[in-house]
Amino acid sequence: MVNMNKEIIKIYNPWWYKNRLLTKDFKKSKNHKRLKKGTFLIYGTIGTGKELMIQNKIKELLNSGINPNNIIYLPMKLISDYDIIEYLSEFINGKKNLFIFINDIDVYISAYPEKFDRLIKIITSAKNIQQLYLTSNYENVNLYSKKLKNLSLIKLQSLNFFEYSKSQLDKNLLDYLTEQRRLLKEDRFSIEKLFSVTSNIYNNKLYVAVLKNLFEEYLKSGGLIENINNYKEEKTFSEMIYDYRSKVDELLKYLNLNISEISNLTSEISNAYGSIYELESMSDDSGNALSIIKKDYKFLQKLGIIKTVYKFDILKGKRSSKYIKTYFIDPFLFRAFIKESDFVRFRGPLVESVLGISLIRRFGKVYFLKDKVEVDFYIKSIDLGIEVKSGAATEKKYQIAFPKQKLILNSKYLRKENNLYLIPYYIFLILL
Repeated sequence: MVNMNKEIIKIYNPWWYKNRLLTKDFKKSKNHKRLKKGTFLIYGTIGTGKELMIQNKIKELLNSGINPNNIIYLPMKLISDYDIIEYLSEFINGKKNLFIFINDIDVYISAYPEKFDRLIKIITSAKNIQQLYLTSNYENVNLYSKKLKNLSLIKLQSLNFFEYSKSQLDKNLLDYLTEQRRLLKEDRFSIEKLFSVTSNIYNNKLYVAVLKNLFEEYLKSGGLIENINNYKEEKTFSEMIYDYRSKVDELLKYLNLNISEISNLTSEISNAYGSIYELESMSDDSGNALSIIKKDYKFLQKLGIIKTVYKFDILKGKRSSKYIKTYFIDPFLFRAFIKESDFVRFRGPLVESVLGISLIRRFGKVYFLKDKVEVDFYIKSIDLGIEVKSGAATEKKYQIAFPKQKLILNSKYLRKENNLYLIPYYIFLILL
């Protein structure tokens, strides 16, 4: 490990000697209010905008009149070979009202687990730190909560379809949809009320056309902030995939994970997309030992790259851990891990995954059913079964057997047939 010095760290803290990050209003806002003390953990998977949030926060501090020399930014992936502890101790001494930003703290923990406690001790024992911001790629935040008292958590997620649409829609349409969402969420979820609110939107052909086209765009760019920005900048899809895969591989390397093993696993997940399987079958197909598959699968869960949906056993009244479905948390991630030529073949499972991830965010515990009939999603808390058809499915072609409330999400129809509700998925998602 190499000793850190000011010349090295200045590269990542340009405000110490240049006003690169300051806006034109910097000199007008010197009379800022005293900021409250706080420790914050910004966490979320790759591409959700953690570093962007830190950059914006630093800009806000500089523009509010905070002394630039009291702000330090430590990008751990870029300086992981340096000993930051001694330098940080020197930086803290003799200053007042410090603002410390440590990006990718999980990288530091992975590289130097024995130094993490010492780093935390230096930070927590200092009385002059006004605000501390950490970022982590891990969704498991227990480690940080145990080490840091009064830790405030800021979770960043991939944008769902409604969040993605907010910046794309005409203001009048956005206001209208926001009001329809409010009406739907006033009371406990009701499929009859969902059908009624959906009808209000469905009867306007212009609204339907706008939402259908917007959903196709969402399937391409996904809801990761960095990818949306790249898409707006008209980067090619190949460039976006290359950028994302490079970031994933870089992070895996810093976290001491086997890139080849993880790549094999993501390929197996992609090939089985939308299917029910056991992890043992992935071991057989990939040739990797089951212990390796389980270890790598757990890391993908911790990194927030995948979500798992388990089978619900109707007879036993509880979930079964043996059979699973796995979904990437964003449509772009799925497209990043498959061959582009396979996209058409996997369109149905991709639509299903978008709905699955959105249901998990809305209801928490989501399962699937598999007995005489397979039901894509089952929400036990409201006894709702949902089947997803990427085409224009009808009640005559499919019947959900078990749940009390029954819903088929499809690309075209809105109607009720024999206590079975058919609703277009792009309207359902905008209301969820």
